[in-house]
Amino acid sequence: MIRRLLSAVALAFCTGFAAFAPLASAAASDPADATPAMTAPPALAKILASDPVFAPCPDRAFLALIVKNGARKLWLTPVTLQSGLRVIVASNGLQCSCTNCDRKVFWQNGDTYVPVLETEGYSLDVRPDGTAVSLSHQTARVSGRETYRWNGTRYALLQNELVLHSESSDSIVAAKPASRRVTFKSGASSALLDGNRLMDGFEDGFDFTAAQGQTVTLSVVRHDHHFGSFSIYDGRTSPVGKPERSTGNPIVATLPASGTYHIQVEGADDQFSTYALKLEIH
Repeated sequence: MIRRLLSAVALAFCTGFAAFAPLASAAASDPADATPAMTAPPALAKILASDPVFAPCPDRAFLALIVKNGARKLWLTPVTLQSGLRVIVASNGLQCSCTNCDRKVFWQNGDTYVPVLETEGYSLDVRPDGTAVSLSHQTARVSGRETYRWNGTRYALLQNELVLHSESSDSIVAAKPASRRVTFKSGASSALLDGNRLMDGFEDGFDFTAAQGQTVTLSVVRHDHHFGSFSIYDGRTSPVGKPERSTGNPIVATLPASGTYHIQVEGADDQFSTYALKLEIH
């Protein structure tokens, strides 16, 4: 999930900020309260200065100052992996405690800096054991949690989850995959999709693959009064068929193209819902 949130931070940079957000540790979630972690090497400063995500300003006059003054502190965080490899975490936000900020990890190989991970969130914990965990705001109580693992050349995604937080604290109430792959038994053309941790803002997702011209039918087998709606999307952007909110009618549609389709199931309120849907493909 790569997203771009170009906030007022970018405008502030254009009007005089010549340093990037402070990030005291790779796990820090609020750079504004942190202290400088390292001095940016000139080679890395030049890379960041030409990056459209880290420097989206139309007027790039201040970027020349960053390139010229290689010793300028860019508020980066070095992490040495247990293997001995050295990586550097960079963030482009001034206030990442309340919004998602773009973050990049670079593998330092001598004077060369190779980008090995890019995420967007309010926290990125890069650990010496080779794992990295990114948290991003989805709603007031729901965060996206992506877990990565260093594979020798880059960070590869291991798990993508939704995490529901308590209303009164940061404790985790529930966690689940952001989406599940639908599998059909041998010779079967239908599958049962179910869940018991569905809530408004804490939705369930399912992905399935089908061919152009096939007919898909998605219907409710059972649900409770906390259940909300269900939809099918092509590439998670364009709806396929009419989204069903009354739960009285199934979605029936002929697929416009071959590929992967996404089912999104939503709750009606802030109480957990238990449900089952039936997916048929012919």
